[in-house]
Amino acid sequence: STVHILVNETEYLGTNPNGTKSDNEYFVITPKFVKESMVGKFPETVILLGGSYTLENDSLAKSLIDRGAATIVGWDTDVSMSDSDKIILALLENILIDSLEVSSAIELIAEEFDSKNLYNNATLSYYPRH
Repeated sequence: STVHILVNETEYLGTNPNGTKSDNEYFVITPKFVKESMVGKFPETVILLGGSYTLENDSLAKSLIDRGAATIVGWDTDVSMSDSDKIILALLENILIDSLEVSSAIELIAEEFDSKNLYNNATLSYYPRH
């Protein structure tokens, strides 16, 4: 069966070769979903988006900020799950254990993990950048 996936207003097609329900199902949250269907607020919340392309453009981040979030952290391009997991864990340690601000924690991550050594030269970033 064909699966329609909408990411940042761009539609992608995926297939499930068996046409059956799979353990590898995905739920995609788009800016439109956040704006029109999501209920509630994220007052002063830091939201970590570990998936690929989550900050390729800022439309999803803006929609979450409009719901009260303080900062959105994500990737500028495609990233491997293992790289994302490793770096998000290091980021959480910097924020929760070392009590760093998000901007300082990400700067430290950039020093510790050279993006040239990550899949697709992925870079972790944050929005808004103030």
